[in-house]
Amino acid sequence: MRIAMTATDIPTTTGMPNNGFEGLRFLGYPVFEPLVQWDLTRSDRPATLKPGLAERWEQMPEDKRTWLFHLRDGVAFHDGTPFNADAVLWNLDRYFKADSPQYEVAAAGITRTRVPIIAGYRKVDDRTVAVTTTVAASYFPHMMVDLLFTAPSSFEKGGRTWAGTAMLPAAGTGPFRITRVSPREAIDLARFDGYWDAARKAKVDRIRLMPIPEANTRFAALRSGQVDWIEVPAADGIPSLKAAGFTVTTGSYPHVWPWFYNIGAKDTAFVLSYRLPREGWRDGPRHRFRMRSAPCA
Repeated sequence: MRIAMTATDIPTTTGMPNNGFEGLRFLGYPVFEPLVQWDLTRSDRPATLKPGLAERWEQMPEDKRTWLFHLRDGVAFHDGTPFNADAVLWNLDRYFKADSPQYEVAAAGITRTRVPIIAGYRKVDDRTVAVTTTVAASYFPHMMVDLLFTAPSSFEKGGRTWAGTAMLPAAGTGPFRITRVSPREAIDLARFDGYWDAARKAKVDRIRLMPIPEANTRFAALRSGQVDWIEVPAADGIPSLKAAGFTVTTGSYPHVWPWFYNIGAKDTAFVLSYRLPREGWRDGPRHRFRMRSAPCA
């Protein structure tokens, strides 16, 4: 299957892809997996969570900031090396420990934006990892869907550099494995027959991911037979696709990107102040609020 992505280039191939959620959609979840997965078996309602590389998790009753993740047994990376607690901690150091040999600046920037409340982590045993957050957060498992795991052996084979690892290609645990990386052109994936979840084994042998960011160019690639599937076709071309017998599927994309002043953070540059109404105000709120800037401590 040849897929035309909206991405401007192939997503990075080290296990934490860039290009936003296009990267996660095409080169994240199919190849590199999280401890907690989205349940995407239904398209008529918002996705819920389901076990991924962790078969279960729990919030510690004596410390609501600590979560235990019980890792799935019998899972191996594409190169045959085992997935275990050591691999989890190695990847967490890659994202959150700036002085670790495997620290990856680009991946850390992506990850810390999506999962900003991790304060620490430790190995309990080979199949259990404890993760501590900065605050008690019942929604923390929903954040863990954005932490993907790469085989530590890939970093070693790549000469202990992420640039070298990107071109190997790197090994994950997903239903597809990367077989070829051609920057600015395409990434080839092949079905991983050793995948741990029999219900989610790939149904196609190979996938080619091609970055084609311009809608009309994607449309032309589909009509000419250069690709088999595109996302976000040119809107004015949809009627002709339907008339030609193409299958066009649409659905809601329920997310919002809000922007707001972070007035609750420590040492924030924004402080909420208020003043009482002047004499003579008869209508309106009892208090009027304004934003004023203040220097950080």
